[in-house]
Amino acid sequence: MEIIVNSILMVVQPENMLWLFIGTFIGVVFGAIPGINGVMAAVLFVPFTYHLGPIPSILVLIGIYQGSNFGGCITAVLFNIPGDPAAICTTFDGHPMAKRGEAGKAIGSGLFASSIGGLLGTIVLVTVGPVIARFALHLGAVEVFTFIFLGLTTVSSIAGSSTLNGFISLFFGLLIASIGLSPMTGFPRFIFGSNYLLGGMDFIVALMGLFALTEVFDRLTTKGISYSVKGLEKTRTELPRWSELKRYLISTIPRSAVIGTIIGAIPGAGATLGAILSYGVTKQFSKEPHKFGTGMPEGVVAPECANNACAAGAVMTMLTLGIPGSATTAIILGAFFIAGLNPGPTIFTTNPEIVHACFGGMLIVNFMVLFFGFLLTRIYVKAMGLPVYILDPLIIVLSYLGVFSIRNSFADVMIMTVFGIIGYVMRRMDISVGPLVLALVLGPIAEKNFVISMRISSNGLLIFFTHPVSLIMLILSALSLAIPLMRELYNKKRERRTEAA
Repeated sequence: MEIIVNSILMVVQPENMLWLFIGTFIGVVFGAIPGINGVMAAVLFVPFTYHLGPIPSILVLIGIYQGSNFGGCITAVLFNIPGDPAAICTTFDGHPMAKRGEAGKAIGSGLFASSIGGLLGTIVLVTVGPVIARFALHLGAVEVFTFIFLGLTTVSSIAGSSTLNGFISLFFGLLIASIGLSPMTGFPRFIFGSNYLLGGMDFIVALMGLFALTEVFDRLTTKGISYSVKGLEKTRTELPRWSELKRYLISTIPRSAVIGTIIGAIPGAGATLGAILSYGVTKQFSKEPHKFGTGMPEGVVAPECANNACAAGAVMTMLTLGIPGSATTAIILGAFFIAGLNPGPTIFTTNPEIVHACFGGMLIVNFMVLFFGFLLTRIYVKAMGLPVYILDPLIIVLSYLGVFSIRNSFADVMIMTVFGIIGYVMRRMDISVGPLVLALVLGPIAEKNFVISMRISSNGLLIFFTHPVSLIMLILSALSLAIPLMRELYNKKRERRTEAA
């Protein structure tokens, strides 16, 4: 409690609060713009922190980090376009809720879950942060691969109506993810003589094509094109009712916060994996798993809670070990170095005021996210009220500009268009793009850690069964595949008994 009080007192000074406020605003806005995520926002605004003091500069970046984690939820719900990669799972239930007139409830549930997830993650950071960080440090390539393998096996949770189609999408995504240079040998694969493909497929480029362009293409080829969001003019951000709140606080939020914090503490894992695992686990524990993907509030609460808790886990690893837990914390780490600070075990004694500023900023920023969530949602709702012949061209222009700005490459623009067509064809064939995106995110990381594991064990697979953590992950992976199959068989038997009666 003393640490928490000192941390809050450090941040509530007017100048520090102002910079945290500015950073949060920037993060929410950039997180909600398709193609421009929190990492890009942090990169763009790092130069502006050079002339600030250490504490204000770090608070600005913390505000951007946490703000962007929620910002992606807004466009995920309203437009079915994840503004940030971690918001991919939010589209699965958030947009269906919006289409049936519950956009305000979906955004409100995501907003509440984001804030609570960030708070719980920060409390863990303050209390047992060093213990979890040291545990994460002892996880090698073997354990990281099995964590990711568990994430890939959740395909049954995000595959839509057909698990088979989900696996088709997953393997297609893994094939695309293998394009480019091998991460271990440097050997080119599937580049077809193109120098552009040597760098592989950029995830943001693929994401914009599969979600933004696919959504526009689908409307343009559908009679009576519209966004089909009911009661849009009356949409307001609605926080969960007390009855719903109790249900979330008993199971969904604590479970998702724990998953998010642990995954966030693992270097390289990222908030996207945390959100996917949380969504899959929540679906498995639900009494109505068949309703996920049709507009279940828990399908919004779980990933939003997890991806904000991941931020605390990543900051935890950065502060205690000096190792960035995510791409954004790598940028924050750079800001530490610019200020002449060296994160690690010694920073708690040499620069305790910096540690307190991080703790306080991570606590207070969640309340600022609540404020901007209410404020900016109304603006996006008004934007969505524009005629479709104005809004669709606007989405296309912003998507192309956002993708082009990544590397100033017209090839990226062409690739995004190809992915837009692929996503449109998959939608027409009732094949979910979720597993494909999952493979694009996790495939390269899984391959790298698998190859390292094989080299350690001289190509022996037994290494995955001799490490306790990896064995537990494999067991959970087997269960995540078996439980949906068993449930499906049970439902078929019950239907046959009902028909026979």
